[in-house]
Amino acid sequence: YLVYKGGTRLPSGQLKPGPYGQWFDEAYPGYEFENHNYLWNWHQVWRPSVFDSSAKVYIVEGYKAGLWMMQNGYSMTTALMGSYVSETQRRMLHRLGGTAVLCLDNDNAGRRARRRVGEILWGPMGGRVTAIEYPPVDDGSQPDDYPPGQLHRIIRTARPIIESLTGIGSWVPPAR
Repeated sequence: YLVYKGGTRLPSGQLKPGPYGQWFDEAYPGYEFENHNYLWNWHQVWRPSVFDSSAKVYIVEGYKAGLWMMQNGYSMTTALMGSYVSETQRRMLHRLGGTAVLCLDNDNAGRRARRRVGEILWGPMGGRVTAIEYPPVDDGSQPDDYPPGQLHRIIRTARPIIESLTGIGSWVPPAR
């Protein structure tokens, strides 16, 4: 699940090959994967969620958490590929038709992302946004830190984002 970045051209003009080798860099000069133009596993998630209002889409930060969620029965999982949400990703997420379940990391960046993504999705999704609650002692944890049984229990703690966020600062949801 590593993202490839192509080789680099040195000031001398010589190509310093990337991990795939010189052949790849010559065939695809300057290749760079822009992760914020995509959502991991979106191709499997968007269509079922758009046409099924009862669908739940689990949103995580990274591939590893996404793979772990899928291995444990949450096939409708997509990953932001970080804690930042780009304008492109925002437009993609606004297409969700079911409920978004935020399963972002339990660190400072993840908590900020939970707030930001919750605010971004609240209005366009008609308030159908929930967030999981990690055990208070598990600061810094993420979904793939938990064995299956505990992961399922944590997923069941998901509550409406408005309940989760009103305890963080003075957030008031935007008007729908």
